Amino acid sequence: MKIALLHPCLDMKGGAERQILKLAIGLQDKGHDVKVYVSSLDRNSCYPKLIDQVEIISCGGYGYKDIKKQILFSPYFMSKMASKITECDIIHCHNYPTTYAAAMAKKRIGAPIVWMCNEPPFPPLYDGANLRKSVSSKLYKAVVYPYLKYNSSISKEIDKIIVLDKMNFQRVQHTYAISPTIIHTGLDFPNIEHDIENNNEIEEQSKVKKNFDVLAVGRIDKGKRTQDAIKAISSLRKKIPNILLHIVGGGKELEKMRQLVQDLDLKNEIIFHGKVSDKRLSSLYSMCNVFLFTAENQSWGLVPLEAMSYKKPCIVSTGSGVADVLKEGVHCLKITPRDVKGLIEKIEFLYDNQDFADNISENGQKFVHESFSWNRYVEQMDQEFMGLLR
Repeated sequence: MKIALLHPCLDMKGGAERQILKLAIGLQDKGHDVKVYVSSLDRNSCYPKLIDQVEIISCGGYGYKDIKKQILFSPYFMSKMASKITECDIIHCHNYPTTYAAAMAKKRIGAPIVWMCNEPPFPPLYDGANLRKSVSSKLYKAVVYPYLKYNSSISKEIDKIIVLDKMNFQRVQHTYAISPTIIHTGLDFPNIEHDIENNNEIEEQSKVKKNFDVLAVGRIDKGKRTQDAIKAISSLRKKIPNILLHIVGGGKELEKMRQLVQDLDLKNEIIFHGKVSDKRLSSLYSMCNVFLFTAENQSWGLVPLEAMSYKKPCIVSTGSGVADVLKEGVHCLKITPRDVKGLIEKIEFLYDNQDFADNISENGQKFVHESFSWNRYVEQMDQEFMGLLR
């Protein structure tokens, strides 16, 4: 089977980028002929070891750093991508706006389209896990309306839509009047002895202070609610004097969060690590006592599953899609978005109840290993492709 995989860009490390590359490699291993089409390619900034294993065709266009331009000029650059797609049996588009290129290519070569809709476009139209019926900004409506109309027409060309979770199932159903299929993505399980970096600064600090280490990983943007974690630490430092919050990642809200830490006088309780290597991230996962995922309006959510694979107790926001597949008190503890008081209570509970923390850690690790292998994801996607051809 000849398969064309379409993705906006491979110029950064992210869950969707790893997902499409792992899928391409897995499909190749099953004997399929796979080509990956992108607008922008930066091997060194993405996953060079994965990229080297597949054929990537760079079609020209803007990358993740120019996301607004990417969307604004998407019809033009997606037409360029479509023109590069020749003979294939399946067109599999990942992430908006590659649906445009898929629809154009389908009209020329007739191959069915499968859209891996990790997140429906224009998430400001949605409020948390609930669908918003109207948007307050008339300007935003005016700007977005042509794209929504075009997307609705494009959706009629798509043969199957796949989403990661119930949250996006609702969004797709609401936006396109189509019931998608839910398939959970895979996960890289840690080889702890191989992956961990000997990070003296982190390890020595924890040994000397005997810290209770709390970890948060991900882009520091508005929807991630990093401020909730910071405020929780401010309240907990009296109850847990050795508490230390590690924040990994960069983003638009980073400087604002640094200022909040300064305002709350938390310089001794919070460390901003910025973007880190895979080995250093593995070190941080391995040493933490609790992992936090405070995001709201979050499609899926890979990092709490990564933390669980390291056998760590997790506190997960119900504002994320991944919360739907996790059981409260079995795999993790849950909080509602923006509930700082609830977050404080859950961290304190895990601090005071080590046996419970160990129990959900073991359950979480087992659940992740049984449910989120790349082999399983590739097999399910392959079955969807074969089903369309039959």
